[in-house]
Amino acid sequence: MKLRISFFFCFCFIMNGLAQKEAAIWYFGSNAGLDFNSGAPVALTDGAMFTREGCATISDSNGTLLFYTNGVTVWSRNHNPMPNGFGLFGHESSTQAAIIIPYVGIPNSYIIFTLDQGGEGKGLNYSIVDMSLNGGLGDVTTKNTHLSVDVTEKITAVKHTNGTDIWVVTHRYKSNEFLAYLVTASGVSATPVITAVGEVHTGDYGGIGSLGSMKASPNGEFIALTTYSSYVHEVFRFNSTTGVLSNPLNLESFFDTRLPSDDFKPDIAYGVEFSPDNTKIYYTIGSYPNPYVRETSIYQLDISNYDLTTILGTAIQITPTIPGSYGAMQLGLDGKIYVANSGENYLSVIKNPNSSATDCDFELEAIQISPGSSLFGLPQFITSYFNLGIEAVNFCFGDSTEFGVYSRDPIVGILWDFGDGVTSILENPSHNYTVPGEYTVTALITTATTSKTETREITIYDVPTANAPTNYEVCSLQDIVEFDLSLKDAEVLGSQSATDFSITYFKSQLEAEENCVDPLPKLYSNTYPIETVYARIENANSSLCYQISSFDLIVKKAAVLHPVADWTACDSNSDGFYNFDVSQKDVEVLNGQYATEFRVQYFETLADAVGNTNAVATNYQNTSNRQELYFRIHNITDPECFETGSFTIEVIPAIIANTPSNILVCDTDLTNDGFTTFNLENKDTEVLGGQNSANFNIDYYASQEDANIRSNPLDKVSYTNAEAFQETIYARIEPIDWTNCYETTSFIITVNLRPQPPLNNQYVICADSPNPTIDGGDFETWEWYDELGNILSGNQFFTVTELGVHSLRVTQTTNGLSCENTVSFVVVSSDLPEDFKVNNSGFSDLVTLEVEVNGFGDFEYSVDGINYQDSSVITVYPGVYTVSVRDKLLCRTLSKEVIALGYQKFFTPNGDTINEYWNISGAEYFPDAQIFIFDRIGKVIKQMKPNDLGWDGTYSGKPLPESDYWFSFQQSDGKKYSGHFTLKR
Repeated sequence: MKLRISFFFCFCFIMNGLAQKEAAIWYFGSNAGLDFNSGAPVALTDGAMFTREGCATISDSNGTLLFYTNGVTVWSRNHNPMPNGFGLFGHESSTQAAIIIPYVGIPNSYIIFTLDQGGEGKGLNYSIVDMSLNGGLGDVTTKNTHLSVDVTEKITAVKHTNGTDIWVVTHRYKSNEFLAYLVTASGVSATPVITAVGEVHTGDYGGIGSLGSMKASPNGEFIALTTYSSYVHEVFRFNSTTGVLSNPLNLESFFDTRLPSDDFKPDIAYGVEFSPDNTKIYYTIGSYPNPYVRETSIYQLDISNYDLTTILGTAIQITPTIPGSYGAMQLGLDGKIYVANSGENYLSVIKNPNSSATDCDFELEAIQISPGSSLFGLPQFITSYFNLGIEAVNFCFGDSTEFGVYSRDPIVGILWDFGDGVTSILENPSHNYTVPGEYTVTALITTATTSKTETREITIYDVPTANAPTNYEVCSLQDIVEFDLSLKDAEVLGSQSATDFSITYFKSQLEAEENCVDPLPKLYSNTYPIETVYARIENANSSLCYQISSFDLIVKKAAVLHPVADWTACDSNSDGFYNFDVSQKDVEVLNGQYATEFRVQYFETLADAVGNTNAVATNYQNTSNRQELYFRIHNITDPECFETGSFTIEVIPAIIANTPSNILVCDTDLTNDGFTTFNLENKDTEVLGGQNSANFNIDYYASQEDANIRSNPLDKVSYTNAEAFQETIYARIEPIDWTNCYETTSFIITVNLRPQPPLNNQYVICADSPNPTIDGGDFETWEWYDELGNILSGNQFFTVTELGVHSLRVTQTTNGLSCENTVSFVVVSSDLPEDFKVNNSGFSDLVTLEVEVNGFGDFEYSVDGINYQDSSVITVYPGVYTVSVRDKLLCRTLSKEVIALGYQKFFTPNGDTINEYWNISGAEYFPDAQIFIFDRIGKVIKQMKPNDLGWDGTYSGKPLPESDYWFSFQQSDGKKYSGHFTLKR
């Protein structure tokens, strides 16, 4: 326990006396970077990363770079991709593509959470980096562990109130649900805390509704978010103990007033950030006065009074409206908020974000980052890195609880009150509480410029006693046994309360100490016949307060109990007694088990067999007729591992089973499949011969084995054969009172198939092919009838002249038995299509064709002449098609060629000569139309004519990245189509 507590202190404890520079190094945009280690940001030029939007960087507590990522690739501090650091399931064009957090309780390990773009795709996943590998440069050891699909491009992280665990929060797409995953020493919780609160994040513009940022306040009490196209700007209270969000405030009524008069595109909010003192929220807002120009600005709202009307009254624009795009915002270690300027070689800065809008001091082009450039994203961090407050670790009773505060200004003096009457003026004191319980800790902090009191509630938890349980021993047939470890809970607890303490079990002392792997399941299967299990008992409210004990799982070899057949002796003198050599059953009882390991004995009672007393002699005479005899098989080394069973011994006179004649029938049911029903009871007299039926039972079976063991008797009165056409039936005759003495015989049942004429169910008289001739098949006789029962012909071939129901009866002799069969068929005529026209609608990669037919009848439709359907509405890809219509009786088929106007959903201009250009299929029939192509933020990147070859995926001669793009198709008559498609490389 002590080692565990010390480790958490070293890894997690943050105070003024120690460095806290996990957010000191930034890499972002196009090969851009900043270094905050000196107190002021210094541009870095060695970054290897390009990312349009989301990214994350992590340093150690001294500000030394560890690694950075765009959600797809992970670069080490030497700016080379890590081993296995490719193919993470984020996306460089996802708003918050990644966030990095320490793997709680695992030294030198970090977790990268990633988000795919567009709100769908691969969703939320995480990967693990071990910095102890690859010579200290790190290695991705676990990659793309899936957590959820259908999440937006928003993610943030904040510390749990226990100061150790970390919440990772995201938002479900097309929903109002927040997902909060808790990361503890046991790993990432697979089941999130779900809060359904606030507005639904709707989907539109091919996933663009999932864009926008989410941030938690440095103190973890608030979460704010914005959505790029859904008019959602909200702030919530956040409970960093439970992970639940509440009290939503929708700020949209303010932002609605910022909408441009032209509705080509609404206001698009992207970045959001809190001030260091948690009282202000800043938003970057862009709009499009027209389709080709974007303007952007930044707004401040004061949330120190958490009331919607009050907050909306404080909303002020702090920057001039300028052309271009403000992107993400990120709080720095210097207390300033940095703003991304898309496509520029600088960042803008809010220098005094704690101040009011008039004093916050925004500076455009404040930090030069050339030759790198800013795009839309900045790296994000656990927001708690920027919090000013009390930090504490070690909350188990008996341990020294250590305290500290984080302050950006040097501390001149500090006065601690530990809540139990004890005080201290040390900057980083340790304190031993004398009683478990809840305490209010306060620290009066004095710096050169201010004095402030910080308060924190802490709980000192009781440490349980791990009582040593007895070994868990079982007798088993296998070396691997399922043990119910919960049966040991009471022994480990002793007199302690099961509601105050929880118990888990581990395979090793180290795993029990670290508690960093999943515990053993309560129903646990051992690995070795003798295995030590470690029980960890911990305070139900704090997993760090625990003790460990151990016990052994021991598997002893059990005897295998096999069924033993009853023993029937047929006694010729009929006196009912017989001398049984019971040792002849030893091999059957052992059934492959070694006699050197297991002993077999026989007894007259079950109590004697269980108690291992009064075993019978080897040569045993029954004491009654039909008597149960018991046996015991036990392990010679461990006699307590035993099994008992029994079998019956009896003595009866001999009997005779006479062989009956075989049965031959025609298949009389409707299926004509070689199966029919027999009354086997009719054979009883033949099996008996001259024996008295009152003294015997006769049963019938499908196999000799079933007959021998009297298993699965057949239905004597109504038996349907199990094998088609021919089957052997076994008869067993036995005395009514002595069923173990028996004889068997057999006979054959044969089923002739009824002759099956090769007729169709229906024949059609078409206008061009009247009076079809039908072949009745190769049989002995034929009789053709009309529906009134009149015979029409006695020949094999029959010419149809009338509509209606007809029938044919034929006969055939097989195995010396003549069988007949009658089948019916119908003769019909068909209505024909005279002409048709095709209407098409829809403008996409799929087009709807609707066929209108002249003529009355039941018709079907096709666009390939092969596959037909009942519906006259057919959905196709754009192109030229031959549409066909025919009656369902196939008398007439009509065809016409049509053109379906549409467009490609994606294209791949990668130089392989396949799908190199994007265009609208069929547009060449509208030569006066115009085509415009836009990127995801509305910028026109291509204008072309329908007869052009198409767009090759470039802008100003340079290839554009993979993404969704939008288009507008405008005809000369004013009709307009729009949509979006995907460029893939």
